[in-house]
Amino acid sequence: MASDAQVKVVVPPAIDASGAEPLAYEEETAVDESDLVDSLLVDDVRTKAQSTIKTYVIAALAVGMVPAPVFDLAALLAVQLKMVHGLCGIYDKSFSKSSASSIVLSLVGSAIPVAAASTVASFVKLIPGVGSLVGGASLAVLGGALTYAVGQVFVHHFESGGALLDFEPARLRERFRMEFLKGKQVAQEAHDESERPDAHDSPADRAGLAPEPKVAQA
Repeated sequence: MASDAQVKVVVPPAIDASGAEPLAYEEETAVDESDLVDSLLVDDVRTKAQSTIKTYVIAALAVGMVPAPVFDLAALLAVQLKMVHGLCGIYDKSFSKSSASSIVLSLVGSAIPVAAASTVASFVKLIPGVGSLVGGASLAVLGGALTYAVGQVFVHHFESGGALLDFEPARLRERFRMEFLKGKQVAQEAHDESERPDAHDSPADRAGLAPEPKVAQA
C-alpha cells in the first residue's frame, strides 16, 4: 500500500564562474513518495501484461502448426480467451467468457481480409504433404499476430481505466488493425526463432502441444 510520505529533494547551489559567492539554495521540492510507488507498480503490471501476451502469441503459433483445419481456428479463440482472462487478473478486472468471446470475435471479424486469409490457410492444410506445412506456417503467424493485437488492445483499454463490460470493439478497431501489423512482425520473428537449428523448443513444445513420441516396434 502506498504511503502519504514525501521525499524532499534539495537542489544544490549553482557555482558562479567569476568566483563570487554561490547562489542561494533553490527552494526545496517535495516529491510524493506514493507517486514513486505507484509508478513502480504500473511498470510491474505492464511488464506482466506484456509477458502474458508473449506467452499466448507463442501458444497461438503452436495452435497454427497443428495439422487439423477445424481444430486450429477453434483452438485459436480458446488461446485468446485464456490470454484475456489472464490480463483481467493482472489489471484486477472482472472476467466474463461470453463477453470476452463477443469482443474478440468482433475485433478479429472486423478485419475481413484477415478472416478470409485464415480460412484459406486452413483449407490449404488439407493438401497432402506440402499443404500441411505451408498452411500451418502461414496460419501460425497469422494466429500469433491476431493474438498479439487482441492482447495489446485489451491492455490499452484497461490502462485507460476501462473494464470488460464497457469495451466497445467498434471504437478500437483502428487500433486493433495497427497492432495487428506490429503483431505480424512479432509473430514472424518468434516463428523464425523456433525454426533455427539451435532452438531448444518449438512453439508446440513451449505451449505443451508437442505430439507424443512414437514407440519403436520390436
